[in-house]
Amino acid sequence: MSKNRPVVGILTFQGAVQEHIAPLAQVGAEYRLVRLPEELEGLDALIIPGGESTVIHRFLHRYGMIAPMRAFAQKGHRIWGICAGAIVLATNVDGEAGKGASLLEIQVRRNDYGRQLASGANLVFSPEFLPTEGAMMPFIRAPRFAASQSREAKAIATRENGEPVGFIGGSQENILATAFHPELTDVRSFHAWVAGATLSRDIKATRRQARQGDFSRYAPEEPARRCAAP
Repeated sequence: MSKNRPVVGILTFQGAVQEHIAPLAQVGAEYRLVRLPEELEGLDALIIPGGESTVIHRFLHRYGMIAPMRAFAQKGHRIWGICAGAIVLATNVDGEAGKGASLLEIQVRRNDYGRQLASGANLVFSPEFLPTEGAMMPFIRAPRFAASQSREAKAIATRENGEPVGFIGGSQENILATAFHPELTDVRSFHAWVAGATLSRDIKATRRQARQGDFSRYAPEEPARRCAAP
């Protein structure tokens, strides 16, 4: 691996792991698949992909990943949780204390947008990550974020109705949670953020040209199609 390129881990217990590999390469980052605490060593950042939060929680506890992930975040490393990954990061889930890393003071309700058949794309606005006109983003059995959150978390993305669908927080604003899946679009600004990369001219162009695709193929078959248990 090149020492000049950021190395981003992808938690690979279960979920949409492969979908992040090409986007990371496009922003100049290398990737490493992560299952065990020692595999966090040498990483610059970590992605917790979408999937089934109950399965991810089970393996996080089984393989002793909770404390190492918290220590990783405390060192200032960036962590991005997508959909189920956002649930892993949340301090409050369905009105109870979160069972995962609990690194971001947000309240979420699991699958609150409906079952897989209700999955689809919605227009999302994010001044820091998306063009002014917004971009279509896929929501797949997505968690819903409470409108009122802790001062420790800042909304960075909203739906057209103003409902928050993305938050950033942590002591160094190094924890990001999104209810939607940018990895299934042409948008690369979120991957650039987690890698600490500066968007190149080509990536910025892709950001402006975010496709408005049909994500119905990801429901009902796709979101939990893989289980890569250790």
